[in-house]
Amino acid sequence: MEAGQVAMQYPLQQEKSKKTEWIKQNLDQLKLALDWDNGRTSIKTLQLDNQDSHLTGEGLVQVKRLLSKTTRANAVDIKLKGDINVNDFPILEKYDVKKGQIKLVTTINSLEKGDLKIVLVSEGRNIEAKGFKVDKFDLATEMKDRRLTIEKARIFQGENHVSLDGMVDLQKKDPELNLRFNADNIDMAKVIQALPPDIKAKLDSPKELTKPPEDVKPVRYRLQKEEEQKIFTIPDKVLM
Repeated sequence: MEAGQVAMQYPLQQEKSKKTEWIKQNLDQLKLALDWDNGRTSIKTLQLDNQDSHLTGEGLVQVKRLLSKTTRANAVDIKLKGDINVNDFPILEKYDVKKGQIKLVTTINSLEKGDLKIVLVSEGRNIEAKGFKVDKFDLATEMKDRRLTIEKARIFQGENHVSLDGMVDLQKKDPELNLRFNADNIDMAKVIQALPPDIKAKLDSPKELTKPPEDVKPVRYRLQKEEEQKIFTIPDKVLM
């Protein structure tokens, strides 16, 4: 299948009102080629193009194995690669993603019990989202057995550099975090400038600070000077 100038609509439920909003999405080109053979679907070609954004994919979906009660390992094996300008996808604006260029490579594989293993490697530049502004970021993560492993997450804002790695365990009701944070050459003025307006306003607004009480002064003892010391002598008669 191949089509040009495709116009689509898809539903998006608003969190507060619970109303359904229909998002319009245009595509300059759509290509899809599938090969079906006895419950085995091979994605030969998947290509989406829209202005400056391009997404390609390939992979395999084995329906019989996906529905199997014994093993579902490798029932899904898909790879996606993209170079995306966020302004080309209106739905991202609904999540307060304003601008930016993002490159990504992701693989999706099904495990034995049917859970998915998702590996994502991504980098972006000139990002503005949720009020935050970031010059550049790079990311490498893996989701497996409801555990998110962050191999690398780095954010660059000017000369400021922040990095994060570790693991988030989502198997429990209360997620367990095991993360390590590093920061190099941080200029707090620039960090505050990159924050969302509402947070930045709270930090910029002057606040009345109360001076803590003074520490209790310690008791001091003065030693006598040598010339002030009294010298006692024992009379000779006492010694005899």
